[in-house]
Amino acid sequence: MVAVETTRDSSSSHALALRSAGAGTPKNLGSVSVNGREKKRVKVKAPKEARPSCLRCVRFGATCDGYPKPPSTASIVTTRKLVPKTKAALVHLQQPTRSPFQEESEYRYFRYYCEEVATRIQGTLKTELWNQLIPQAGETQPYIRHAIIAIGALSRSRKLIGWKKEPSLSDPHNRYALVQYCKALKGMRESIKDSVDDGRNALLACLLVFCFESLQGHQAVASAHAANLVNLFLRWRWSSIDNIKFNSSSPRVSAESIRVEECLHDAFGGLDIQALLFVDKRPTSMHYRLKEEMNTAIDLMMPTSEFTSLKDCRNVWQIMMRRNLHFINAARSAATFDFPDSENTTVDGEEEDPIAIMVPGNNAWNTPKNGLSAHIPSSLIVERDTYIKDIQRYHEASEKLFATYSSTPPLLATENEKREYLQTQMLKIHAAFNILLLARTFFPPESVYDDLLPTFRSVVDLSSQVAPFLSGTCEEGTLFRFNIGIIAPLAQTSMVCRDASTRARAIDILFSLPGYREGIWDSLAVAHISQWIRDIEVEWADERGFVPGDRRASLAGVEIKLQERTAKVTAIQGQGPGMKGMLERSSVLKW
Repeated sequence: MVAVETTRDSSSSHALALRSAGAGTPKNLGSVSVNGREKKRVKVKAPKEARPSCLRCVRFGATCDGYPKPPSTASIVTTRKLVPKTKAALVHLQQPTRSPFQEESEYRYFRYYCEEVATRIQGTLKTELWNQLIPQAGETQPYIRHAIIAIGALSRSRKLIGWKKEPSLSDPHNRYALVQYCKALKGMRESIKDSVDDGRNALLACLLVFCFESLQGHQAVASAHAANLVNLFLRWRWSSIDNIKFNSSSPRVSAESIRVEECLHDAFGGLDIQALLFVDKRPTSMHYRLKEEMNTAIDLMMPTSEFTSLKDCRNVWQIMMRRNLHFINAARSAATFDFPDSENTTVDGEEEDPIAIMVPGNNAWNTPKNGLSAHIPSSLIVERDTYIKDIQRYHEASEKLFATYSSTPPLLATENEKREYLQTQMLKIHAAFNILLLARTFFPPESVYDDLLPTFRSVVDLSSQVAPFLSGTCEEGTLFRFNIGIIAPLAQTSMVCRDASTRARAIDILFSLPGYREGIWDSLAVAHISQWIRDIEVEWADERGFVPGDRRASLAGVEIKLQERTAKVTAIQGQGPGMKGMLERSSVLKW
């Protein structure tokens, strides 16, 4: 069995240990077992690339046509480069009378974004995107500026009203945010229609649109926007002249340009994970293609012995996590689950329902009501098990590096020390989380998760350590982070772990973070849904808190209205000993 567990050293810090004992996968995860011999990755043969892919595409986990011949100087389109600004330049912005701001309010909210919001959005990552590159682009591009101002105004509104309620139209900060947001969308449409932009500015603006929709609680719109944005980014990367300009062997590449490119890769990789973990309606063909391309990238980027930098460690993990999630989507479609066809189609350009509707087939969480598939190809079982072993291989390569940064920072630790600690712990949490997600690929019997208790405990132990560093006070309103952090891993644990104390701790951590959001994920919403699942099971628990397998419940559907703080939840639950079929349970939750 592959599991994840924590051990306590003399300094009371936790270290993650992936261990492999026996067959290589938890028992009963699929219909075919894996023996002790190492399996080769199962792939469908495809034509080899005639030329090596450019390093930027490999970094994102996407293939391109390789390094083209440099064009003549006359054929290169000259565009203004996004050069990172210094922090001092952001603090001393020009006053409205000598700047692009039309009124003092615009300037104030723009500055509020720069000084208060940008650092919170970027979270644990050290990136120039949110507090340097985007504000710089906003000083010259009106629709980016309006989007920044909108986020600044909305964040100000949320801070003033607190986390207990949502902003209303009566709030002047919220009204101003909506007006500026409309200006940003109008400017984006006009720029794209007139083809006056270089593409990169449009991508930066789209990142801000995702943040604004997530802050508003429009989860369905934000999720669809994330998936479509990744598609847009891929098309831009494959067709852009930057495949030439950012070629690392080209003398035209500057350090600033490379940093811009890396920031975009990080951001859109994070968006891909957001979409994959929420509502994802992209076609199976895209999941399969990206999964295969990321396998190639992992083979190229994984060190033969050990990681030497935390940055490289994180870059490889982001690609590996995306690969795992794209595999889960593709594998479920290849198996014979009875998913509604309409839920697996793309919705580019289609108006999105403001309600986030999660049903089997469009997300990583909900169990199909018909139970297990009638047939799961053995090649998919082997491939899934290979990816679990990849996680172990990744941990072994990063173990020494993780040990360097795993000690809890002292009270007087620098921001960089805290960031390195949080990044390390987050990588451990996500490694454990991915084992749980891969274990759920083919919806095994609920009893399978009992063998993964050490993995669940790792998620909870590590999350409890980092939660105080991630959250703000309740008085600060909604604290928004761009990337996935601890909410989704805790959701997984609280829904399918049946160890009473571990499950309770996971739910308690979620409730302890009111007003905390990681992209689309809202801590209180997840806490209430997880608590409901637990409560419909515990009435059948024994004196130890153990829930019998024939009384366990699986989430089958969720309709969330985050702005109204309500969710309609549906679960299927066993009816008890000797009873065939599943009982459907549903409720409307309010918080």
